[in-house]
Amino acid sequence: MTTAGGASAPRPHSGRLTERRPGGNGAVTIARPMNPREGREMKSKELQEAILGLPADERAELAHRLLLSLDDPSEEELSRMWLSEAARRGRELDRGDARPVPAEEVQKKARALLR
Repeated sequence: MTTAGGASAPRPHSGRLTERRPGGNGAVTIARPMNPREGREMKSKELQEAILGLPADERAELAHRLLLSLDDPSEEELSRMWLSEAARRGRELDRGDARPVPAEEVQKKARALLR
């Protein structure tokens, strides 16, 4: 794939890290995949070094995706978190630390805050 300026356009990312070496006219060619299945598992330090060897824009994209992955719990994790929260709230009600509030009252207060 070539852009208007004659440079190679980026190909869709396969999700695998690659070792990159400069090509003939300044283009970048992919030399070999760095895949844990190629004989041995990639160690954390090797993975970090490979990532740090990526261009800044690719590192930034990876950092962004990693940060988002920390904020994006799985369905199983969300379910566990909600069950834990419901149990906590139930204990508060049982101990008398909290009181139930009718939905109509909550809605009335919310509407008043939005005015």
